[in-house]
Amino acid sequence: MQMSPTQSCRLHTPDDYVFVSNNDENDDYPSQIRNQCQSNDDNQFRRDHRLLSPCQCEVDTKNCSVEFGPFLHQTNSDSHQTGGVAADYSDENAWPDGVARESLHGVPQDLDSENDINEKERWLMTYFAVFDGHAGTGAALMAVNLLHHIIQRHLCDVREELMRREAVTGDPHRKSSWQCEPMVDLPSPYRDRSASIDVDSLVIGALETAFKEMDETIGRERTTYQIQGGCTALVAIVFNGKLYVANAGDSRAIINLKGKVIPMSEDFTPLHEQRRLQTLAYLKPELLHNEFCHLQFPKRVTQTDVGRSMLYRDADMTGWSVKTITEDDTKFPLVYGEGKRARLMATIGVTRGFGDHDLTVYDTSIRIKPFLIPLPQVKVYDLTAESHEPNDVLILGSDGLWDVMTNSQAQETVLQTLLQLDDSDQLRYMSAAFQLVLAARGIRQDEMWQLKDGSQASNDDITAFVVPLCACVRLSPSPRNDLTVSDNS
Repeated sequence: MQMSPTQSCRLHTPDDYVFVSNNDENDDYPSQIRNQCQSNDDNQFRRDHRLLSPCQCEVDTKNCSVEFGPFLHQTNSDSHQTGGVAADYSDENAWPDGVARESLHGVPQDLDSENDINEKERWLMTYFAVFDGHAGTGAALMAVNLLHHIIQRHLCDVREELMRREAVTGDPHRKSSWQCEPMVDLPSPYRDRSASIDVDSLVIGALETAFKEMDETIGRERTTYQIQGGCTALVAIVFNGKLYVANAGDSRAIINLKGKVIPMSEDFTPLHEQRRLQTLAYLKPELLHNEFCHLQFPKRVTQTDVGRSMLYRDADMTGWSVKTITEDDTKFPLVYGEGKRARLMATIGVTRGFGDHDLTVYDTSIRIKPFLIPLPQVKVYDLTAESHEPNDVLILGSDGLWDVMTNSQAQETVLQTLLQLDDSDQLRYMSAAFQLVLAARGIRQDEMWQLKDGSQASNDDITAFVVPLCACVRLSPSPRNDLTVSDNS
């Protein structure tokens, strides 16, 4: 989709959407688009790639409130559907809108005293997510509507474990078994080792399980609801005084802390995960269908190389060695290309995410899904370990942003915007996200989009969140701020 020179930028009210549009005829989306996709017609209706759907909820297995918060999304192409979710911007002094706050299942909803309110706030979850779709909108829409419910349910299990520990020790973080019976007389394999599992590991496990369940749900229901394509997933939650960032794909998250950039995710591309892909192909060569070679070479091997010596690297090698090229080595590489152009089986440029259950190599029946996994990498940031200023922020963005912008450039763009606005300005963080999108989108010149330096601007969807860490601290206070809890990132 080519953007017109008369592109309009429209900021909606908190009960609407924030997006950049190139025309006005489709600007007023009905409220029905918030509902979970249930038919192919609904998928067709939502196929406008400029739309980003945020919802806000908390960790309660019975209720889920849906509200709308600040974010920004832009596209210079037709190639992707990006979905984003922002949950519980509920500090009315820090955000342009307040959100009804619910609690984990089991905590009473009618708490009145200050101590009771603090008890309730302990179990609140703040949730943000970006879903970048490909080959169809179905997987992204499914994740937008369901993933926060799945995470919510699994975090309830974490809460139950923490409350059991606290009932016995008075400290939910203490690595002490909640069971009362003595264990010393049991043989070693039968002893309960839950005492050695810290809180971070419990939350990380909940996120990992939720991601896998989300992918299984898409696979199970993709024919009933015509869920096509796949999507990457970048999720950030604030829970129990910590920030957890779970990433499966090539979207990215960074933190600006007092001028320092802290990476909170890695890009999962075929090159980044080449070792895992090679290992799987080595263990299960039938997945290659005799069409691909799992070995890594420094160049594309051709028929003229047969019989010659060449450097190579196998799945179990960290270094390089020399081998004589055979006919099998001339098959197409399992991973081929450089940088963002690298592809798995000449088809897909990401190796983690949701969906893609029916994705095959072009003009073949070779399925690629066995090489793709939904398992996220989870990094942890302790919100209580540092004092946070108004300009200390979490930046989330789709790969359309990071294709043309480094971490430092994104940080600089955000800081330049924030420094120009008063700390009391309720739109300052939305303005920072807006500037990120504009910087990556560039300016239309000579029938193409260009950055300020004249290089090509992003031709992908661009989504950006800017989240103040000081507000996250207020939204999810740690039960015991004097405790030092291990970081499992």
